[in-house]
Amino acid sequence: MASFLLAGAGSVAGPQLSMPPWLTNFPGATAETHATPGLVESNYETSAPAAEVIHHYRSVFADKKLPFHPNADGIGVTIRGAAPECDLLIQIRASETGTAVQVDCAAKSPVSPSASDSVVNPPTTRAGERTEARKRIPDNLAEFDQPLYPRPRAPLPPLVWPRWLVSCDGVPLEPHKGVDRFKLSYLSAEFTSASDRATILAFYADLLNANGYPVWLQSSAITPRDRSTLVEGVHHFDTNPGPNFAMRAALTPVNGLIHVELRITVRK
Repeated sequence: MASFLLAGAGSVAGPQLSMPPWLTNFPGATAETHATPGLVESNYETSAPAAEVIHHYRSVFADKKLPFHPNADGIGVTIRGAAPECDLLIQIRASETGTAVQVDCAAKSPVSPSASDSVVNPPTTRAGERTEARKRIPDNLAEFDQPLYPRPRAPLPPLVWPRWLVSCDGVPLEPHKGVDRFKLSYLSAEFTSASDRATILAFYADLLNANGYPVWLQSSAITPRDRSTLVEGVHHFDTNPGPNFAMRAALTPVNGLIHVELRITVRK
C-alpha cells in the first residue's frame, strides 16, 4: 500500500508538522503534498470509485481505533478525524477520471485554560459553619458515582438477498457470497444488459430509495461513456452512523453493453 508523500513546514511555535505516517492513500495512488505553517495538504486522484476509497479510509481509521463518520455534503463525502498528530479533514469527490481526494492535516489549536481550571481559594469560615457543612455531606457517595454505559446496539439481521433486487429487466438473480479486501462480508450478483446506462442508474436509484436504502452516492450523468459508474444506498439498523447494509450497483461498459454488478456489504 503506497503511503502519502510527506512534507512539512515548521510552525512558528512548535515542531515541524507532517502527515501521519499511518494515513496511507488509496492503493496505487501517489499524492502531491504541500505544507504551510500549521497545515499539510495532500491531493491525489484514482480511477477507483468513491465508495472503494471511502472503504479504504474506513479500514485505516479502524486500524488506529479512531471514530469514522463520513458525511455526504451534496458534492461528495467529507471525513473529519481527531488524530493524535493533527486534526484531519478528508474530502472525497467524484472526478472525470474516477475519484479525487484531498487530505488536510492541521495543527491542533492550543487549549486555553477555562474558568473551571482556575484555582479558587475557599472562603474562610468559622468553626461552627464548617461543622454544619460537614453534616450535610452524605456518608455514602456511591449513588453519585455510578458508571454510564453506552446503549447496546441491536444485532444485525442475517445477510440475505432481497427478492426485489432484480436485474434492470426484472429477471431474478442468483447471488454468491464473498469477503472483500477489508474483510467485510457481502453478497453479489452480475448480469449484462443492452439498456442505456442512464436508464440503469435511474432504475437502481429508484429501487434503493423505495426499499429503505436511501441513495447517498451516484455517478454524474456527464461521466464519460467509457468510464465505470455506480449508485449506492445505505440502510441503518440502529443509529447513523452505525452498523448498516450498503447496497451498490456498479456499471461497466463492455463491447457496447453494460455489465452490472450488484453487491450488498455488511458494515459493522
